[in-house]
Amino acid sequence: MAKVYTIIVVLAVMVSFCSQSAHASKKAVSSKKVVSAISATVRTNKVGQKVDLSKAPAYKAAVADFMNHKYGPALTEFQQVDQNGFCCDMVHYYIAQCYDYLNQVEPAELNYSWVVAYSQDPSLKSYATYGYQKLSYYNAHRTGGVVSAVPKPPAQGFG
Repeated sequence: MAKVYTIIVVLAVMVSFCSQSAHASKKAVSSKKVVSAISATVRTNKVGQKVDLSKAPAYKAAVADFMNHKYGPALTEFQQVDQNGFCCDMVHYYIAQCYDYLNQVEPAELNYSWVVAYSQDPSLKSYATYGYQKLSYYNAHRTGGVVSAVPKPPAQGFG
């Protein structure tokens, strides 16, 4: 009986170890895909032309600021990259992410939608779609709602 119990325990430990290894392997592969999608420097703009971000002087500094959670300076740098002829899906995705982290919902949604509309990278499109849907849900369900520049007229029978 003790041998059977020992075998069962050994098998359970082996199964647990194998499933943890498989999970860690999947996680490593998925993170490699994200890194490779984000680190690609030759991108396509909305008219189909190739844009080499390695030639944009502010791009590396902007990515470094973004990775160091300095979203305000990164946003300014990404906007400069965009305005200096390096407009592409990756730059707009980073701009959307910066706005997202700075809790500026509408500009983030606008840039996520730009990526969804013009990117030819299916992974980046799916990330942008998720970001847009997340912000849309948040915007629709947050307390206090969006303050309108034009006040709503009072309801009938009010006052």
